[in-house]
Amino acid sequence: MSDRFWDKQGRPFVLEGETIQHSVPEVHISGSAASKGLMEIGDLKMGDLYVTNTRLIFIGEVRKSKDPRQKFDGLSIFYDDISELGKVQKDKFSVLCVFKKGRWRSQKARVYFKKLPKDQIEKVTDYIRNALQEIEYAETGERPEPREKIEKKNKEKIEEEKKVDPDLLKAQAMFSEIKEDSVELMCPACGGYVLYKPGMKTCPICGKEVNFLPE
Repeated sequence: MSDRFWDKQGRPFVLEGETIQHSVPEVHISGSAASKGLMEIGDLKMGDLYVTNTRLIFIGEVRKSKDPRQKFDGLSIFYDDISELGKVQKDKFSVLCVFKKGRWRSQKARVYFKKLPKDQIEKVTDYIRNALQEIEYAETGERPEPREKIEKKNKEKIEEEKKVDPDLLKAQAMFSEIKEDSVELMCPACGGYVLYKPGMKTCPICGKEVNFLPE
């Protein structure tokens, strides 16, 4: 990150075979105190974000100067160095990336990109997510499930959990504690004692539908 990768107008130099897929102007950047100190991005506040087929590029103007080395600063983060795409929110996202590689241990930092337009946030993060998945597939040979499929499974699971009878869950919890498959309870309707089992709704004595486990 020490070499200048922008021209005199603050536009990025691209590598051979590299293409810019998305560009978003006036993106705000930040990080934890550790990120700013370790990566020396304290002077960067706002700039242009470029999403290429190989990396993320962020270039911002940090001071008034005729020398482009002094006028601009930025970040160049290759997808190979991104270990995690953080939670995508309304207008921001973050990446956890390796910024300094060591023989035994690499140093990581989290960088936040904020105030992206609504019509750009999904395009940018989807591209990054797909790029990271392709890297994972190349390394492991296993392609992760699409995000839409995972979200559908999670939604179906939530809907199934909503359908579960809360009284049945309460009874199952009680029986797991006493380690029995039935227990003698009094019917709240007729006062008779019956052997209650999880899920029982009707009293076998009076035939009425009752709640054997009131709050």
